[in-house]
Amino acid sequence: MNRALKKVMKILRRFWDVLVIGELIPSIPSYTVRYLFYRGGGMKIGRNTAIFRKSYLQCLPGISVGDNCMVGFFCRLDGRGGLSIGNNVNISSYTILETGSHDLSTFEAKFEPIVIGDHVWIGTRAMLLQGVEIGEGAVVGAGSVVTKDVPPYTVVAGVPARKIGERPREIKYRLCSMPLFH
Repeated sequence: MNRALKKVMKILRRFWDVLVIGELIPSIPSYTVRYLFYRGGGMKIGRNTAIFRKSYLQCLPGISVGDNCMVGFFCRLDGRGGLSIGNNVNISSYTILETGSHDLSTFEAKFEPIVIGDHVWIGTRAMLLQGVEIGEGAVVGAGSVVTKDVPPYTVVAGVPARKIGERPREIKYRLCSMPLFH
């Protein structure tokens, strides 16, 4: 491929990723239609998983979401460094999962994965930064900023997030609601 054609293809790819996948598709009030585009772009989405409208998904091939999960409105899921979400995970609205950062001296982009275990509950407007692992059954309080790993069944909150409690180990729910037009 010559250089001009490569440049045009790169521009078209950015247009597709940013405007179509990032802006247009998230507004469609049908899971079936949205998931057709998301899966077609390389994202893995489990059974009975609801990704509500208006969420911004970046780098679809880097995102994997398990079964029976709920991702609220206006969430940002960044797959550039790898994002793995377990089963029965609730990610409340306006949450940011950011796998990218920059080197402090060179400003070079760097990416690290985020891994979220089964039965995790992430509160509204929480932010998880690159390289963190959230253990099974953990809870991240609303508005928290997570910069370090969270052990299983631990409740964290604050900026930066710190341990404030423990969650019972016998979790008895299974998320499986896909509300109409969400």
